[in-house]
Amino acid sequence: MNDEILIHFREIYGKWTAYPANTQAELIARIAGTKTLSFATLELAEDMGFRIVRLDPMTGARCDLRTAPAHWAGENRRIAR
Repeated sequence: MNDEILIHFREIYGKWTAYPANTQAELIARIAGTKTLSFATLELAEDMGFRIVRLDPMTGARCDLRTAPAHWAGENRRIAR
């Protein structure tokens, strides 16, 4: 089983939202009953042993979630560090 959850961010009406970018991420979102991934959902997935990886939607470059947009750091300090 792949232990990576791939996400990408989109800004919708001034709010940044995490969207699933692979099958594991889509399954986690379905379990949560949403189409996007909240901070709480990502934190629980990380607690389950998944590694959260952010994709740049323009280039496809991968980076650890800890390098997510700065405004995420204030909302979830454990994941954003």
